[in-house]
Amino acid sequence: MMLLDRRRALCHAGGAATTAVLCAVLYMLLDRAVPIDVIAGQIAPDPAPAGADVVIELKVIMHRECGGTIRRRIVDSAGVQFEYDDKKVSFPLAGPSEEPQVFLRPLRLPVAIHRGPAKYVPVFEWWCNPLQRIWPTVYVQRPVVFDVN
Repeated sequence: MMLLDRRRALCHAGGAATTAVLCAVLYMLLDRAVPIDVIAGQIAPDPAPAGADVVIELKVIMHRECGGTIRRRIVDSAGVQFEYDDKKVSFPLAGPSEEPQVFLRPLRLPVAIHRGPAKYVPVFEWWCNPLQRIWPTVYVQRPVVFDVN
């Protein structure tokens, strides 16, 4: 009888552990909320000369702090895309807040960029839990439009 009670207790413990692991994995699968919302963006100076150093200013609302990367590209007036190296996301901001915060990032325009309207297109990839290292949350920001002279 004692062996049967011990076996039953082990089965219940195993079932509880399995349930806990499945609940944690399910939570991580469903955790797809974007940690920031980009409200507005601009590039200064605007218009900017080809090959110039510019500053990208993003006004964001930060909901939570997560790790991530930014894939960046500029598309010029001729439709030519200039890819930049991925950058680690590092927002030197005050932390989560419902108030808009300003984030500045320097960038050098390509020398070969065509004159006319261009757009800066950032794609954020976030990981807020371990599962998102494999399947990150992706946020494609509205392009920031500027002129090249």
